[in-house]
Amino acid sequence: PGEVALHRGIRMTTPGRTLRDIVLTCDRHTAVSVLDSALQRGAVTADRLAALGSANSGRPGAARSRPWWSLADGRAQSSLESRIRLVCRDGGAAPETLQYPVYRADGTLAGRADLAWPSRGVIAEADGRGPHSLPEALYADRRRQNSMVSTPERLVLLRFTWRDLRTPQQIVTQVRDACRMSASEFR
Repeated sequence: PGEVALHRGIRMTTPGRTLRDIVLTCDRHTAVSVLDSALQRGAVTADRLAALGSANSGRPGAARSRPWWSLADGRAQSSLESRIRLVCRDGGAAPETLQYPVYRADGTLAGRADLAWPSRGVIAEADGRGPHSLPEALYADRRRQNSMVSTPERLVLLRFTWRDLRTPQQIVTQVRDACRMSASEFR
């Protein structure tokens, strides 16, 4: 009874219960993407995740999915960002932070990088096909990119798409190479 809610006259499971069920039935990347989205949208809070994961004990798939709950991060703004973050983490190149603010010389915000390794001078953007393929979005992305890479931090900007996920090792290699190059060249 505590896991059922009434919404506009319709009985449904609570967001927490829905997450518990979904995590048990999908792969790791999808599960973490869904958890990230639930946090991002405020459907659940980070302090509840451990309890939700524990509540699944004894259910089929619970042991397999137990570590995934701790990977959730509500700063991810898309499934693509979540998946690239996991690829980098799995490859030993986990981002230091997400939604990293990049400032111009005058102190105004140039933009926020989806993933960042600020100690290495590297940032990355996850460009989904839908939102980033429209002409106005492409122009805005280019302006923002130029603004972000011409800041006093002298950042290296990498861009990744859904297609890049077909070759996850290339993502990791590009991040590592950029971090090495940036660290030796600019620091």
